[in-house]
Amino acid sequence: MQAWVRLIASTTGILLSSIAFLALLTGICLRLPGATSTITLGLLDYAACAELHLSTLPPLLAVIGYVHAAATADIIAHYASRGGGQAARLLANVYRILVYALGAFITSYTLMLSLLPG
Repeated sequence: MQAWVRLIASTTGILLSSIAFLALLTGICLRLPGATSTITLGLLDYAACAELHLSTLPPLLAVIGYVHAAATADIIAHYASRGGGQAARLLANVYRILVYALGAFITSYTLMLSLLPG
């Protein structure tokens, strides 16, 4: 297993959790507009929360999530090929192919939706 795959999985996992937390905060701000300054400690107003939550964060989450899922699928396939039987290797490779195919579709769809005007 190459160390850079583990590094990518770890780094994207940290980024993904941080951006998901920001999406959670901005979503709460959209739901409770009166509490926006309290939730964001005065750093964001309602318009900034709406812009972040509705147009900026979804493509970031999609791209970083796809890279994280692909790296993790490679790690799973590597460990299944080392110690698992024939069925474990087959399932790990099918999982990896599904992650690549579905992840690419979902990421491209999310990017397409975020780039459409209005």
